[in-house]
Amino acid sequence: MLFAALNFDFASKAMDAAFTGEALANIGGLQASRDRAVTMSGKRDPTIADVVEFSRRGTG
Repeated sequence: MLFAALNFDFASKAMDAAFTGEALANIGGLQASRDRAVTMSGKRDPTIADVVEFSRRGTG
């Protein structure tokens, strides 16, 4: 599960809510997923939807 891999409670934010720089810095766990979302979305502060889309986790 993505929330476990990133050690972040995704239920605490709306899917279209952007992460703040501080929140991104505090994500532990699989930081490659966080970094991929930043790079692939082109956003300094990607949304949860971006992280889910670009992490490639939880997809079939």
